[in-house]
Amino acid sequence: ALSSRETMLVVDFIGNLLATRIGKNPGAAKGMLLLAVQNWQEMSGKVAINFLDFKAVISTELKSRLAGAGVLGPEKVVEDLLAEITRNQYMIMMMIV
Repeated sequence: ALSSRETMLVVDFIGNLLATRIGKNPGAAKGMLLLAVQNWQEMSGKVAINFLDFKAVISTELKSRLAGAGVLGPEKVVEDLLAEITRNQYMIMMMIV
């Protein structure tokens, strides 16, 4: 599981990717992702999350929030985001170790 600091580093990285895909500022995208993580933690009962959990958050909570915020094509945004973080998984893990 990731520490709080590591979780925030991953939120920062993924939030920047998300911002470019939805045309919002990085702060807003990171905030949306962080709220999705927190909601997922509450629903799953997990305090700490891992990289696979981030994928679950993106596929469920974030996708729902994107749709609720009126983002066009939330399914495609999520698909692209998951592909990007899978492609960069090694870099993300190196960043947090």
